[in-house]
Amino acid sequence: MYKLSLLTLLSISYCWNLVAQCPSGDIILSSQEDVTEFATNYPNCSEITKSLSIRSIEFSPSNISDLSGLDGLTSIEGNLKIERNGPLSSLTGLENISSVGGNLQIIGNISLTTLTDLSSLSELGGYIDISNNEALSTLQGLEGLNSVNGFLSVFDNNGLENLQGLENIITIGGELYIGSNDVLSGLGELSNLTSIGGRLALIYTVLTSLEGLENLVSINGELTLVDNFTLTNLEGLEQINSNTITNVRLTNNPQLSVCSIENICDYLGIDMNTAEISENATGCGSREAILETCSPTKAVGNRPVLQLDIFPNPTTGLIQLLNINTEQLYLFNTQGQRLAAVQLADQELDLSHFPPGNYYL
Repeated sequence: MYKLSLLTLLSISYCWNLVAQCPSGDIILSSQEDVTEFATNYPNCSEITKSLSIRSIEFSPSNISDLSGLDGLTSIEGNLKIERNGPLSSLTGLENISSVGGNLQIIGNISLTTLTDLSSLSELGGYIDISNNEALSTLQGLEGLNSVNGFLSVFDNNGLENLQGLENIITIGGELYIGSNDVLSGLGELSNLTSIGGRLALIYTVLTSLEGLENLVSINGELTLVDNFTLTNLEGLEQINSNTITNVRLTNNPQLSVCSIENICDYLGIDMNTAEISENATGCGSREAILETCSPTKAVGNRPVLQLDIFPNPTTGLIQLLNINTEQLYLFNTQGQRLAAVQLADQELDLSHFPPGNYYL
């Protein structure tokens, strides 16, 4: 009985070590021979505890064309980088990876046509950089992701026709950068995106509209539109809270003539807010030109109503008021009780002595 128990214990221990067999450090596969050797030497490797790089380490692209030997991988705790692999046309072999703890980088793979083999990926801890993949026509395969903790960059993919694959992205922790994708003419697949934690940058595009960004309410960074040669207006950005914009940069958009959407007018109407605006069409050529087309009133029926603005809202105490020309305001709580009659001076109001909550002004 004692010998039988000991043998059973040893057998269990041996099997566990076999299943857990992966290299302990970062893994770099720089040739097809490296991929084949890895599959042979680590047939039971499923969970990589560091980063995996499938990339050329020379000036010229690698000869990697087939990743099918990596089909046992299910997770990578570090980064996944797939870079400069000349004949690689698909990511077959990575179809079982469900999580990447770090960044996803797919860069400079000139023959790569599809990302569909990443369809099991549902967890990503870092940023996404998809750049310089000239044969890639779509981002299908990334549908399992609903958030990106870092930035999302889609840059210089000359054959990219649409952003299919990003339909389920709701939040991006860093900036959203889309640029130099020669045939990408729309952003419709971003219709579920609600917030960006950094800059919104659309640079050197052939976008005809910003349709697809209608649900974006917060960017927490700079609004950058540069070298968008066919863009005529800013429709699609109306829901962005002007208080989340830190700078506006509108330059060299030769057909951009309609910029006076409400949030842009609100932002530019505050002198201390920075902006760089030039080389756009008439109506958007300068800060002053945009503000000239921003109406301080809008009609309700036959009665003009002031376009009021109160910011920041919500506030920790001090608020500023725009287009409110009155000597006295009344403050009510949500039960309709009048709490104060406030004398207004210098378009500022200090509510710091009231307890936190919701109020009507």
